[in-house]
Amino acid sequence: MQKGSILHFCLSNYNLRNKSLKPILLLLNKIETKLLSVSNLLKSNPLPTIDTFPPKVALFKI
Repeated sequence: MQKGSILHFCLSNYNLRNKSLKPILLLLNKIETKLLSVSNLLKSNPLPTIDTFPPKVALFKI
């Protein structure tokens, strides 16, 4: 869990004696980690934009 993240804030401001919330918080932590890795991947390999696609080729004659 990254320091400064929403989950870190929630956990630091919540008393974890309530055991029923722990599995939910662990699942949210896994989701946050996956989203961060996807975000970092997209930063290093941005999705193609309209400018980077090759020009369209006409499939039929008018």
